[in-house]
Amino acid sequence: MNRSRAVLAIPLACLWLFTTPLKAGEVEQQPVLVHLQAGLDVDREGHVSGVTFVDDEKVPDSVRRDAERIARTWRFQPPSSAGKPVSGRTYAGIQACLVPTQVGIAYSFAFAGNGPASTYQQARKPHGVAMPVAKLLREGVSRLRGKVVYVVAPDGTATVEKAVLDDPKLQARYGDLWLRDQRAFFKNYRYRPELVDGVAMSTRLETVWEQVWFEQGKSRDVDARLQAEAERSDACRNLRGDQNRQIASDSVFKRVES
Repeated sequence: MNRSRAVLAIPLACLWLFTTPLKAGEVEQQPVLVHLQAGLDVDREGHVSGVTFVDDEKVPDSVRRDAERIARTWRFQPPSSAGKPVSGRTYAGIQACLVPTQVGIAYSFAFAGNGPASTYQQARKPHGVAMPVAKLLREGVSRLRGKVVYVVAPDGTATVEKAVLDDPKLQARYGDLWLRDQRAFFKNYRYRPELVDGVAMSTRLETVWEQVWFEQGKSRDVDARLQAEAERSDACRNLRGDQNRQIASDSVFKRVES
């Protein structure tokens, strides 16, 4: 029995920013969803004075340039120290939806919240899951979804405070095991903490987390499900002209909507 990849957690903050609507019949291939992370230097007036990408995602230079251009238009309520606004750095998640067309690539962006930047580091020794995966699959449960609350410390480590499954029945039966797995999994992440006046700060975050398991030979079904979820993402819906909005996270850098 193989464990599938864990679907990337989507922070509960997505606001529409930019769109290049597609014309009828223009799409030739399925959209590809890419998650970018960018360090944003925020000045005392709340303007973004610098953008530095900190991810390893491979995207066309034009996409990065436009993502940077969009990020520079954002405004934040700057943090304060001794009652006065100060500069700092936060890290923004940027969803990029890329769709190959007859004339190139159409793409759209969506703001996916801000806070510390995260990097996943594969554990040297594989960690067995506490959840009884084989039993769940026999019961027809191949997907678990829940809310995770965690705190990123100034040293870049994360501590999970709470993890609750969406399904009350599954939470009652497996909640303790789900929490144990999330605590073990988040130990593999390292973070770049937010900076306030040059000092690293703690940040509390709340995110939706999802895990999918599949039996050998059924990876295509999972890939199809992940593709469908990518197409429902904020950035891809934005590309089609849809609208959606979710709640913001707990960063001290509060984005000011224009």
